[in-house]
Amino acid sequence: MSSSLPAKTQQHSDKAQSIVKDISDKLGQGAPLLLAFYLLVFCNFTADLIGPQLREILKNNDVAKHAIGVFLMYFLVTLVNPDTSDLSILWAMLTTIAVYLWFFLSTKCNIYVTLCVIALLVVAYTCATKARTANDKTKKNTLIWVQNTFSIAAILVSICGCIFSVAKGKASLSLSTGP
Repeated sequence: MSSSLPAKTQQHSDKAQSIVKDISDKLGQGAPLLLAFYLLVFCNFTADLIGPQLREILKNNDVAKHAIGVFLMYFLVTLVNPDTSDLSILWAMLTTIAVYLWFFLSTKCNIYVTLCVIALLVVAYTCATKARTANDKTKKNTLIWVQNTFSIAAILVSICGCIFSVAKGKASLSLSTGP
């Protein structure tokens, strides 16, 4: 009976490692989405290209801004990530909400934390891009591991930075996008 204990322990260890890897892979997929979203938000400098009435609504209505942000994130989730083409609408919406919440938290941090998060996202995205074209399975797995590690680091830095900013009274978790 004692000889089967190590085998069961190994099975539990393998299952736990598999679960951790699955979670890590899912978190790693959010990094390219958030980077793409940041790049699109940076396109805000082209606001003069839309009509004046719509521009005025978006300028003064925080709910409209977030609604467009969520829609844009949903669009990115279904367009940028090729793995989501077979997913249900519910899964795509859950991914959208999770990554948009991550974005929202990362914007509540001070500038240095936000820049750190963006830098981590750039590294994660670069690894994801290289992993897609890697021919060697070991290299591909290493790149995916690095991508996931940097993505998790970006999530943790976002959360810690947000908590620190809110605790210091320098940020609020309100939907307001203004000063």
